[in-house]
Amino acid sequence: MGCASSSEETVPVKEDEKQTENIKKIKSLGKGNFGEVFLIKSQMDKKKSALKEIPIKNKNIDLIMNEGDNLKELDHPNLIFYKSVFIVNDILNVITEYAEKGDLNNELLKHKEQNKYFDENQLLNWLMQICLSLQYIHEKRVVHSDIKPSNIFITKKNNIKLGDFGIFKRILNFEEEKLYGAPELIKKNEYSTQADIWSLGVTFCHLLTLEYPFEGKNKDEIYKNITKGKKKIIKRKY
Repeated sequence: MGCASSSEETVPVKEDEKQTENIKKIKSLGKGNFGEVFLIKSQMDKKKSALKEIPIKNKNIDLIMNEGDNLKELDHPNLIFYKSVFIVNDILNVITEYAEKGDLNNELLKHKEQNKYFDENQLLNWLMQICLSLQYIHEKRVVHSDIKPSNIFITKKNNIKLGDFGIFKRILNFEEEKLYGAPELIKKNEYSTQADIWSLGVTFCHLLTLEYPFEGKNKDEIYKNITKGKKKIIKRKY
């Protein structure tokens, strides 16, 4: 994750091409290959949100905005809520609900470092919440396609919210890491809601055992083992 910015910055935002809202950047929450995420505060209602900025020069603007509108229609207690999607100066801005306790990947790294397993009851509770969110989006014929620990967020009440749908990455043709991806995603074949179930299984196997279930000297070798269904035997040590 990224480091906090040294000072706050007020940024004018054009929301839905209808109105301008002033927001204040508080700090960077992380920077990756696709863009940067900031913690922001609305100057109007003082509520905190997350803002992701993604460069999209010379991309299909209409398709991006259409998918953004679709995401804003999703409303479930275990999904990160998409508040606004808009474009300013070739930058895609995505404002979403903010989860105060970060993501499961950070928690996984902490537990791995401390050699401490997650509480099984806690994992079962989180798994149930994610299954409810998947049931909701799958009934709406939406596939997340990028389920992994870093895309599962934790609220201050210790509830789970699934976020960072893979839709924008697909539209922008970003070459994303697929360590939790189903074989059909790795092969770039047609996929369905079953791909989400695969990724969910790999994710919670990793959380339960603190060990990633596929071996390989590099990503290509790991991907090869995934497509073959060749996983290592992992035993949880109590």
